Amino acid sequence: MARKFHDVLCLSQKGMVINMDFNPYLNVIKEQTCRALINLENALDCVSNDECWFFEFDENPIWKHVYHTLHSLDQWFINPNIYTEPDFHEHDLNNLFVAVSTNKNLSCEDMKHYFRNIKTKIEKYLESLSDNDLLQRPEKCSSDRLSLIIGQHRHLHCHIGTLIAISVIKNGVWPKIIGMDISL
Repeated sequence: MARKFHDVLCLSQKGMVINMDFNPYLNVIKEQTCRALINLENALDCVSNDECWFFEFDENPIWKHVYHTLHSLDQWFINPNIYTEPDFHEHDLNNLFVAVSTNKNLSCEDMKHYFRNIKTKIEKYLESLSDNDLLQRPEKCSSDRLSLIIGQHRHLHCHIGTLIAISVIKNGVWPKIIGMDISL
């Protein structure tokens, strides 16, 4: 049986300047972050219908998994100790170990807006760094920048996998994944 693909390539993600002759490590991070954010956006698009968005997985609706993923990316990619919660945040709303105990439902449009804000913040942050900054610790943080970035890539890809699985199970659709074989 042939797979059905969700074929959205949001290649407007080219907001980051990549020059491999200068800051070669940071430029690899920029490129891989760009690919990861495209993959997240494509997965998000595939679970944006009501059947997926409210589907309960591990005692939480998929929208809470999306929020957990975005919240973590927002908090931990740059500096977890100097962070402002989004206006709509409620205590434990991002915690997947606590079942939803509120009447609050986060809409897909709200999460897409939150995603775009995070993407812009990350792009600006990466543009402000050099290779020399990667092993430095951000203010009030016990981890260096490289560890925070790689840690969020690991976390992000785990949750993209969950979203892809839900899309395949509920919709029969595989989100388009931007691998190394696709030019940005």
